[in-house]
Amino acid sequence: MTAFSRLDIHRRNRGERTLVTLAGDIGPTTTPLLRAALEQCLLDGVTEIDTT
Repeated sequence: MTAFSRLDIHRRNRGERTLVTLAGDIGPTTTPLLRAALEQCLLDGVTEIDTT
């Protein structure tokens, strides 16, 4: 039986700044999700990204 990693990504926008909150595991299976979320921030014109 294989355990699947889970990563919840929540984003709160404040103009050109956004807060990204992560909950869960960061690893090989979830890194692409995190990368996609951060790339989307850049595509949306965010200039500052804070994480918690």
